[in-house]
Amino acid sequence: MFVVAFTGVRGAVSLAAALALPFALPGGEDFPYRDLILFVSFGVIFITLVGLGLACRGGAMARRHSGRPQRAYRRA
Repeated sequence: MFVVAFTGVRGAVSLAAALALPFALPGGEDFPYRDLILFVSFGVIFITLVGLGLACRGGAMARRHSGRPQRAYRRA
């Protein structure tokens, strides 16, 4: 769970940095590739979070259905 939380923090900082880019340069022309930077940063954050979620779920499912018998533990 720490990995997902840490990724969220990194993603928030990346997105904040991308959103902090100005719309225009001091000369009046548009900031080059601002839209692309925003799109890529949001896409990386989304894919990272969804990918981690699916990987964690897939690993848990594979471990649960590995064919090994599950041990039953009794509480003392």
